[in-house]
Amino acid sequence: MFKKHFTKLLLGITTMTWLVAGGANVYAASPGDVVINEIAWAGTADNSNDEWIELYNPTNGTVDLNGWYIEDDGSKLPAFQNVQIAPHGYFLIEDSEETVSTIQADAILNLSLANAGDTLVLKDASGKIIDQVNLSGGAWYA
Repeated sequence: MFKKHFTKLLLGITTMTWLVAGGANVYAASPGDVVINEIAWAGTADNSNDEWIELYNPTNGTVDLNGWYIEDDGSKLPAFQNVQIAPHGYFLIEDSEETVSTIQADAILNLSLANAGDTLVLKDASGKIIDQVNLSGGAWYA
């Protein structure tokens, strides 16, 4: 009898865990699990103010970005809300939806990247550094 009830309890806990995770393989990220992949610090051919940042998930699991944020020279940009990045997927952050006209933004933030260079740090919801670029704050690589 005990074994039957224990099995039901274990099955219930497993099911609830799966449902809370949205049925997907979502896990807490470690440094390097999501990387700042590309930065359009000089804007686009249409407008020099059309800046964007692309994140990439090189792992085989979905990463929950809820509460994650980017620090731009120490200033915290607004946190991402209710978003995930698929395995081997990209996450596009734009300063307006019109920035990259062929791709819908995953997040719209008030980006203002200095042409002379910035230090960008991607942090998870607990403030742990996941990736960082241009730590010197000097000129962007071009």
